[in-house]
Amino acid sequence: MKPVDRVLNCLKRNTIDRVPRDFMASSEIIEQLKNHFRIEGDESYGNPLIKCIDPRLLEALSCDLRMIAPDYCGAELKKEPDGSWTNLFGVKRRPVHTHYGIYFAYEGTPLRNATVADVKNHPWPEPDWFDYSTLEQQFNKFQDYAIVAGYPGNVDFLNKTATIMGMEDLLMGLARKNEVVLTIFDKLAEFYYEYNRRIFEKGKGKIHIAYFGDDYGAQDNLLISPRLYREIIVPRFMPFYELAKSYNLIIMHHSCGAIGKLLPDFIEAGIDILDVVQPYVPGMDFHELKETYGNKLAFHGGICVQKILPFSQPQDVQKEVQKVISILGKDGGYIMSPTNKIGPEVPLENVLAMYTILC
Repeated sequence: MKPVDRVLNCLKRNTIDRVPRDFMASSEIIEQLKNHFRIEGDESYGNPLIKCIDPRLLEALSCDLRMIAPDYCGAELKKEPDGSWTNLFGVKRRPVHTHYGIYFAYEGTPLRNATVADVKNHPWPEPDWFDYSTLEQQFNKFQDYAIVAGYPGNVDFLNKTATIMGMEDLLMGLARKNEVVLTIFDKLAEFYYEYNRRIFEKGKGKIHIAYFGDDYGAQDNLLISPRLYREIIVPRFMPFYELAKSYNLIIMHHSCGAIGKLLPDFIEAGIDILDVVQPYVPGMDFHELKETYGNKLAFHGGICVQKILPFSQPQDVQKEVQKVISILGKDGGYIMSPTNKIGPEVPLENVLAMYTILC
């Protein structure tokens, strides 16, 4: 069975030969895996919004989905001698060295204490900064796979606004329906709508899944109330969902955390796949999720990067994967994947154990 057929039949709850699988990980884990599989060089691709993993590694892990991304053709991003760089939204990313590897912290919040005029005058990215003609080669290369347009940070109102103005100002501004916060949201939507539209148009009939994201959950509850989600977030995401549906695309939406209270709203809005299905948080019991929503919502993720992958033995990782597949994968509607990027603290043998389960 071709990977694309496996994924689409899984989402239709038809018979498949095995559960589809996907992968995301830190650069350190990627390099360890490439060394393990003796993959030389680098065939990763993408742009400053998203770096897509070397497809040879995905093939080695028997993954069924492939992301696509237009090349970047805009101005060179500002970089500093210490490895810091400024992203497309004007936020500085500074390298922080740890025992396990490097992560890039956000700092600077360029629109803290901003006015609406400041937001409108901020140097927002432009859709013209991307070369959509480069997608054709990716479509041809990945025609046997389920092709995904987007990434977990595609739109991402809450996270991006928090990095631009600060989390406290974001949350207080949301509660007060502050015009500065709402204007930032609208500027993000303006860029991302046209960016996505051009990708969808270029890939008409070739893309299968539109991948959007925003984070609404913490470890024990929602970050914002269901009321604010319905009043502020849903109306701004609906044009994206409607755009995707106009191209006959399956909608996958990312959110970490305890978001069980929002799942009826997700379904009503037209979301088809929930990513990342975080376990061990309130309201996200896998048995209940499958029983309550499994006929309307598919699941992507489920393999815990907080408790299971870093701290278990390989045989226990395999037991966990088998358990999750038996629950979320019953009668279809589940794509196995980690619940976030597999971090550099995870032992390589646990990653390999996760991907040796082929049931």
